[in-house]
Amino acid sequence: EDREREREANAAAFERTAGCEVRYGQVIQLRNAYSGALLAVTRRSAHVSKDARRVTLEAEPGEAAWLRITPRLRIHAEGQRVQLGDPLLLEHVSTGLRLRVERLGRLPDGRRELCA
Repeated sequence: EDREREREANAAAFERTAGCEVRYGQVIQLRNAYSGALLAVTRRSAHVSKDARRVTLEAEPGEAAWLRITPRLRIHAEGQRVQLGDPLLLEHVSTGLRLRVERLGRLPDGRRELCA
């Protein structure tokens, strides 16, 4: 029942915000266009950096998928419109952790890991 409410709320939010401007401070969810899964910050440790959290694609992640758009530079403020090319940070709402690509190590297949 909770999952169904979350799914309905996500669909309503998508319909309400599709085509609207994106602003700093806004909470978003990132959906994979192919699978429909959402990017989510898990409680598990990342593979490469054990002090970071693993980021995965989840079908129904709930609050684990809530990300806040924050400006990387101090010249931008919360509420301002995000412009094409603006450097920005994605911050996990529940933990305050920022998403990053781990640069020090690689996964066994050579890819870099996205973690928080």
